[in-house]
Amino acid sequence: GVPCTITDFGGVTIRNDLYEIGKTAAGYDVFCSIHHNSGGPDTKQGTEVLVHAAKGDASDIELARQMSTAISRELGIFDRIAGGRNPRVGLGVLSGAEDTDVRVSVLAEVYFIHIPVVSRRDWSLRGGRAIGRAIVKWLADNS
Repeated sequence: GVPCTITDFGGVTIRNDLYEIGKTAAGYDVFCSIHHNSGGPDTKQGTEVLVHAAKGDASDIELARQMSTAISRELGIFDRIAGGRNPRVGLGVLSGAEDTDVRVSVLAEVYFIHIPVVSRRDWSLRGGRAIGRAIVKWLADNS
């Protein structure tokens, strides 16, 4: 019941710039950039939801914590934010989003793909549903 737009630039924008992807947040309440990256050899399976280092505010951090908890519970993996990871990181995509009128912007690292999982498709679908539930809850609590 919440209008949303899904964009997938395949890593390519007009200027090949993540900042431009973040600018698609204009006119929306929430911007969530979803990622499935690899970590270093010592990285254990987990999730983390990040906010912009300088531009993120208390609302961004609140959504990041709620979303990280929701993904962690859904997939049964470590919540790196609850575990002490600082959610503030200087990320271009979030910088572009924060330069719009979006209310909150986050980057969700759903899980790390360098660590084998039973089914990436299942984990991606379930992680996506957890993200959706967290956004709907945040919107309901902050309307």
